[in-house]
Amino acid sequence: MKYLPLLLLSFLLASCTVTKPVALSGTKSEKVDKLLELTNQAGAFVKSVEQQIEAQKNSPIAAQVPPGFFDAFLKRVKTTGYSDLLPEFKKAYMDTFTEAEIDHLLRYQMDPMTQSMIEKQTDLLLKTTEVGRKYGEKVGTEVATELMMKQNK
Repeated sequence: MKYLPLLLLSFLLASCTVTKPVALSGTKSEKVDKLLELTNQAGAFVKSVEQQIEAQKNSPIAAQVPPGFFDAFLKRVKTTGYSDLLPEFKKAYMDTFTEAEIDHLLRYQMDPMTQSMIEKQTDLLLKTTEVGRKYGEKVGTEVATELMMKQNK
């Protein structure tokens, strides 16, 4: 019984020991592929383009493009856009991160809670961007009205 506190302390110390993480298997290039997949970069890319297209549809430039342009553009992006850009995306990751950093990112991305958060990020980005768009529209209208009233005085 008198050794129980010592045993518990030993267990606690053993469980809190910091160990150096073991490197993940695969080449650095393969790890980057996995990281891009886990972070759903393909989906995020398409959502980003969709968002930009919606912004362009509501801009003065929309009148200058032929009918069907935005639909055809989005179709092309969904079909080949990400795969066309993947080599450059991959190179950016390869040039930016060390293999140890990629291993760390992979471990983090493979965590179930992280995956849940990633699934929510795209929708969250769309929601917050819409909030910003509405704010910009409101402020833009207010400023334009104020300036027009000053000119009419």
